[in-house]
Amino acid sequence: MQKIELYKDIKLSLVNFDEITKELKGRYFTGYFKLSYWDRIDYLFFSSGSLLRGVSVKADGELLEIGFPYTPEGDALLSVYQCQLMDVLSLMYMYDMPVGPYAFISVGRVVMRSIKLAHLDRDSLLSNLSEEKSNGLLVIHDSMRIKNMVVFERGLPVAVCSANSCVTTGRVSVPANREDYVSFVEVSPEYVPFVASCLKGRHLEVHSFEGLEEFRKGVSSILPVGLSAIVSIVWKSGKVYRELYHFGSLVDYFSVSEEGFQKERIQEDTYLKAYIQSFELEKVTGIDVDFSLESAKDKYVDTSVVNYIRERFVDEIGPVGPLIWRKIMKENDMNENMLTLDKLRRLVKLLADEIPDESSLGVFLNKIRRYVE
Repeated sequence: MQKIELYKDIKLSLVNFDEITKELKGRYFTGYFKLSYWDRIDYLFFSSGSLLRGVSVKADGELLEIGFPYTPEGDALLSVYQCQLMDVLSLMYMYDMPVGPYAFISVGRVVMRSIKLAHLDRDSLLSNLSEEKSNGLLVIHDSMRIKNMVVFERGLPVAVCSANSCVTTGRVSVPANREDYVSFVEVSPEYVPFVASCLKGRHLEVHSFEGLEEFRKGVSSILPVGLSAIVSIVWKSGKVYRELYHFGSLVDYFSVSEEGFQKERIQEDTYLKAYIQSFELEKVTGIDVDFSLESAKDKYVDTSVVNYIRERFVDEIGPVGPLIWRKIMKENDMNENMLTLDKLRRLVKLLADEIPDESSLGVFLNKIRRYVE
C-alpha cells in the first residue's frame, strides 16, 4: 500500500486535534488517523473528508468499535496517512469481526483500481476475467463504502456478497449506478470458498491462551468437528493474524496490517486472545450475474439517503448508534445498498424503536420524514 505520511507519532498535547480534523475534512481527506495509547491503538478511516469508521485495538487483542463523535483521550501519539480509497476500504473491513467477505480484500493484489463504471466496458472485463481464469474479487464501491462484491473462481462468478449476506445460487442482480467505481483484487484460489461461506455460520467464540505453545496445542482441539473455521488474532500493534482451517486441518495462514499482506504466522510467545469463527464450507459452482444499471437505480433507495438516515440516528442516540445500526441490519438481513422504499420504511421503524427519549425520537423523525413519505 502506498501512503503519504502527513504526521508521524506527534504528541497529541502539542497539536490541536479538532483543527487538524477540520482542515483535512475541508480538503476532502482520504486516508486514516492512527492514535497510539499505552494500552490500545485507535484507527479512524476517512473518505473525501467523511469519517467512515473507527476501531480500537486493545493491548490484550480485544477489538472494539469506536462511537462518534470521537474525542481523543490522554497523551496519545498521532499519525496521519493519506492513501487511495481502495486502501482505506481494505484496512477498514480488515477489522470485521466476525470476519466478513470484505475482509479478504486486504489479502489480495489490486490489479484494477477504482475505475468509474461509466468508463468501463463490462462485457470486455468479464470476458477477460474468464479467459485468464481469474480468482478474485470484483469490488463495486462509491466514495464512502463497498456496495457489493462479486467473487470469481477460475474466471466465473460464484458468489455476490454484501457486508451481511452472500448469494451463491441462481440469478443475482448487482445494484450499481454509472458513478460507482469498480476494482478487481486477485486472491489465492483456496480463499474463494472461505469468502463465499464465512457468513454461513457467523458463530464466534473468543478463547484466551497464555502463550504461543498453548495456542498451537489448544486451537485444534476446540475447532468444531466437521466444520471450517477462521481463527483471528488481533495483535497489539494493530496487525491481524488469520489462520484458515477445514475439518481441523490448517489450509493457509497470513497476516494483514496497515503495511499490507504478509505470509506469516504469529510468533510472539505471550498472552493471546483468539477469535474463532466456524461455518460450513460451501462448494461454489457458479451463478448468473446481472449488472443492469437501470434496474438498480430504479429499484433501490440512493445510498446517500441511507447514509443520511444513519447519521441522524447516531446524532440522537449517541455513540452506541453504529453498533445498533449494524445489529438491526444483520438481524433483519438488510443490505444498506439494496433497500427498497418499503424496506427503508421498515428500517426507520426499527430505528425509532431504539430511541427511548421522546424528544430525540421526534427530532429524528422530523429530519428524515421526507425520505419515507
